[in-house]
Amino acid sequence: MDVLLLPALLLLCLLILILIPVIILYAIPVRSVLKFTTKDGTLRETVTVTWCLIGIEIAHDPVGTKAGVLVGSHILYTFFFDREHGPAPRAGEPETPVRLQAAQKKSIRLSYKLIQPLESLGSVLWQESRFEGATGRITLGLGDPAQTGLCYGYYWASRFVLEALRIHIEIEPVFDREVFSCDMDIRMSLRHPLRVIIAAVRLALNPAVRDVASVFRQRTPGAAAA
Repeated sequence: MDVLLLPALLLLCLLILILIPVIILYAIPVRSVLKFTTKDGTLRETVTVTWCLIGIEIAHDPVGTKAGVLVGSHILYTFFFDREHGPAPRAGEPETPVRLQAAQKKSIRLSYKLIQPLESLGSVLWQESRFEGATGRITLGLGDPAQTGLCYGYYWASRFVLEALRIHIEIEPVFDREVFSCDMDIRMSLRHPLRVIIAAVRLALNPAVRDVASVFRQRTPGAAAA
């Protein structure tokens, strides 16, 4: 009896180790916040995606782009991306019109095969996505007091409708000059990340995806010379 008990306990522990991540991935949503900040004609966008205590934050502004790995509310590590383009691709074998036409026809034919898998993934994303709300503050001046007042009146007329849709925006009118600045947060969530992961894996394993990837690799400059 003891001989059978040890394998049973090991199997139970293995099942628990497999089930716990599955349950967590199904039960705990992925939350994202898209933040727009505009001031003095400068736009800064920040996307923060979190799950449990881990996340990633990507920020872009005229200076460049950076990505940070989050643990809780603390940035553990930051990656910086240069604004400049990467190295110029190597010159490969020049494409003839016949080869280009054949490759384009093949790409179109394979793209049709991807429609159904992409629709399946898009359907899951639509079902699992939830708009949690948006908050923001806008400073608006159109340079014309009458037009600014008219725009501000439209805002007050639609304010209660927006709040019913969980969109809470405060507008500060400026009547003596032309100005625009905003600070806005848009919050979204994926209720069951596991369903999205399964749909994405199913799409990645689709033979049409591998065929399309193979076509694009062949058309990449320098592929023929490699």
